[in-house]
Amino acid sequence: MLGVKRIIYLLAFFLIFCPQKLNAVGDWTTPDEMEEFYSDESTKLFVYVYLSGLVTGLTFGSAGLCIPDNIAYSDDIVFKGEEYYSIYRNEYVRDIDFYQGIFEEYGFIPPIIVLNRGIQYEYPC
Repeated sequence: MLGVKRIIYLLAFFLIFCPQKLNAVGDWTTPDEMEEFYSDESTKLFVYVYLSGLVTGLTFGSAGLCIPDNIAYSDDIVFKGEEYYSIYRNEYVRDIDFYQGIFEEYGFIPPIIVLNRGIQYEYPC
């Protein structure tokens, strides 16, 4: 059994050396890469699961999202994944100049930012 000290050291190690594993804002996946993963049948399910996980984190972390219950609480990962990818893609295309500005300034566009803004646009409260 791990002692409390070991757990703290392990957590500190991940926070220092692997912050991208603990922070969705640090995801360097570009919209072009996301589209490539989505268009490949062997990786499409990973996109669904990834986006569903991001939305789950957003809904737990923010009371300001108004996703309809039939989408947010559906057990069908493919249905949710399709919906979330559609929101992600539509948002990126809708405000491409904004996202290109982020890319030019920081060198990456975190998918969670695109998805969060897309959900707020698609399902305003």
